[in-house]
Amino acid sequence: MLDNLSPFELINWGEVFLWPIIGCMCFLKAVKEKNPKRIQLCILGLTFFVFGLTDYIELRTGAWWRPFGLLVLNALCLSSIVFFGVKVLHNR
Repeated sequence: MLDNLSPFELINWGEVFLWPIIGCMCFLKAVKEKNPKRIQLCILGLTFFVFGLTDYIELRTGAWWRPFGLLVLNALCLSSIVFFGVKVLHNR
């Protein structure tokens, strides 16, 4: 099965699983934290789950910019990951 996948598909399948795993790690870390860091980690975890979903959609559409809503969702996920990731790291 893997020999039939293009490099694009292989990388995207990896990301479909990678981002939700990172999201789970954020949720596990949130259990140990106090507010507001807990909330930030939960939002970050949820964002990683959605970002993994966008990779699955990319596999179906063949591009990260088609349809236009996928481009917007990717941009929102990336900006949220950067924003909340910096906040979490700053609060260390």
